[in-house]
Amino acid sequence: MAKIVTAGIADPQVRPHIFPADDAFFQNKTEVLRDGPPDRYHRRPRWLAQRANQGKFRQALAPPVKPGDVVVQGFTSDHADATGAKLLGGNIVFQDNLITHPVFSGDDTDGIRFFGDHIKIVHNTIRDISEGSHCTNDGCGDGPHPDCMQTWYSHNYPTSSDIVIDGNRCEKAAAQCLMAEGPVLPREGVNGPGQSGNWLFHNNYCDDGANQAVMLKNIKNVTITDNHFDGTNHKAIALADGSTGAHVSGNRVNPRIGKLITFDDADEAAGYSGPEPNK
Repeated sequence: MAKIVTAGIADPQVRPHIFPADDAFFQNKTEVLRDGPPDRYHRRPRWLAQRANQGKFRQALAPPVKPGDVVVQGFTSDHADATGAKLLGGNIVFQDNLITHPVFSGDDTDGIRFFGDHIKIVHNTIRDISEGSHCTNDGCGDGPHPDCMQTWYSHNYPTSSDIVIDGNRCEKAAAQCLMAEGPVLPREGVNGPGQSGNWLFHNNYCDDGANQAVMLKNIKNVTITDNHFDGTNHKAIALADGSTGAHVSGNRVNPRIGKLITFDDADEAAGYSGPEPNK
């Protein structure tokens, strides 16, 4: 049975609501706390943790925030089933958390999966994301592709815009530091509405082993600045499938990584600002 340990909860009436499920995710909900007469009723975020039989969460709630927003802070997710944390919804802040060693259970294995608008992933450590994989910098074959952070569009998951990924450490990931796919990928049979865009990927540390550390497919207007790419990749950043409007500057690449950035084709050049792409 999962062990859930609460720590630092600001109000004893705010308690985690636990559901039996196969993975971990946090979803923005609110609850009314009846701590006095009706004129004193107020709303505070309630977070919902869905998780599997393995893994531990150490959890704390931030002070009251605007209704509809959620702050998830101070957790440890260890040996969770397939995914360390899954963020679904809008206006979520996921910060100062530790995710270690999600367990391969037949699905892909990832540190954080996120879906929705106005999500901030900041100052987290995501470590040892590799179980079940046989990845090298030439690919992962038929096994899982364990990424520190991943998002995609489907009929079940929305597009993701106005995303901030700042100050995170991705350590010992078999595949990518960030894998992101938008809603228009004709070669993969995906043609959804809207777009995923307006992202900041800043000041992150990426130690991973796939062909590239950051793979963006149909993600518009992404700023990639001041990151440290320290893996065994062939290239640090790959833009594909119309990922236009990227701004790239100030990134550090270790000597093992031969290329800073490549374009899948000429489409990604529109609106690009940064170093000359490698061939």
